[in-house]
This record gives sequence, C-alpha cells and structure tokens, in this order.
Amino acid sequence: EMCIRDRVIPCDLHHDVIPYRENTFDTVIVSEIVEHLLLPPKAFFANLHPVLKPGGKLIITTPNFASLRNILSLIKGDNPTDTFPEEPLAFDKTTRDTRVHPREYTVSETVSSLLSAGFEVDSIQTKINQITTKLSLKWRLVKALMRITPKHRDKIIVVGTKTVIST
Repeated sequence: EMCIRDRVIPCDLHHDVIPYRENTFDTVIVSEIVEHLLLPPKAFFANLHPVLKPGGKLIITTPNFASLRNILSLIKGDNPTDTFPEEPLAFDKTTRDTRVHPREYTVSETVSSLLSAGFEVDSIQTKINQITTKLSLKWRLVKALMRITPKHRDKIIVVGTKTVIST
C-alpha cells in the first residue's frame, strides 16, 4: 500500500495530469479551490475521477454565487465580484486579471458539473458564513432569510461518489 500523506507533489491543475495512479484515494477534498480555477468545474472533477477508488468520495466546498448577500448587492446596483484591476500604466493595454475568484458557481452548477464528470451526488448542503462581530439589524435579517432559503446561503458543500461501472 502506498503511503503518500507525508509527501506533497506539486501539480498545476490547469496543465498537469494529476500525479497519482488510478484508484489511489478513498476520499479527495476540494475545499475552496474551484472558484480559483480557470477551467470548468466539470473538467476539473473529471480529472479527479480516475485517482479515486471505485465508490470513493469527492467532497467539494465553494462560495455560492447565488448567495443572498450577492443578490442584495445586485439589487443595490453593486457588482458582488472582485473589481478588475486598475493599473495606471495599463490603459490602452490588456491587463493581467488578478481577481481572486475568476468564477463562482451556484448549487445547481456545482451539482451538474459533478454529475457530468461521472459522480453520483450523495449530499448537498449550504452553510451561512459565521461573522464574529456584532451584526447590524440588516445583516441579522439577511441571516434569518438565509436560514429559510438554503440555495441562497454563503457556502456550498457537495459530496459525490465515484460511479462504479458494473461489467
């Protein structure tokens, strides 16, 4: 049995093949990663599929673009995403996009990508981000609304199982 927990193998998820043999892992955790990638989640999840053992679990956490906080920003006329970088020397030139999250996803997009990549969905959860400072009345109301509208909470957590193809 291969022991890999003490080794870190660098891998560029955009260009490299994931450097592990097929059927290596019982579980792969993808926590707060998909929103940083410049490739579709379906492609990323499909790249992870081979390294999981049959019946292996893929656990995904990611911000929810359809969160009530984002919806309220849009209603106010604000853009909930990071602004494009402004560099005085970059006018009339293309600028490197340095936003932290090139793309965020909704619950349905995350689930659809997982299914398309050959996984069954075991569970879908959403969570409200905990804020430790005292909340204003407005944010207490938003938090109360998120409790009754799960698809509009801050965080998505999906657990999928590698589909086992019977012969």
